Amino acid sequence: MMRTAAVPLIPFFGMYLTDLTYAEEGNPMFMNGKINFTRNIIVAGIINELLNYQKVPHNIAPAMPVLQYLDWQLRYAIYFRVGNLINFFGSTEPLSDNEAHAISLQYDPRQNQKK
Repeated sequence: MMRTAAVPLIPFFGMYLTDLTYAEEGNPMFMNGKINFTRNIIVAGIINELLNYQKVPHNIAPAMPVLQYLDWQLRYAIYFRVGNLINFFGSTEPLSDNEAHAISLQYDPRQNQKK
């Protein structure tokens, strides 16, 4: 089906891995003491077909509403889940080991702490 599909497309890589496995495992490397070139031609054909999909560029325009939504979600998660330690519009100092450990315990407290 993909062999007749119009490019550009993203091929299902698993199909090619299966084809390569059967081509390599199902055909001996040597026949009558000589290199089995038919096997190598089959493997090269499978790889060549996969490489042909890389020749045509994918002209995909960015979806700005999606990018803005993902950016907002990331900023929200960083800002509110790290205790407001990060300033969105400037750089931040890295957390010390003790600060990082304290934040970690807030979100995932130890079950067997000695009291």
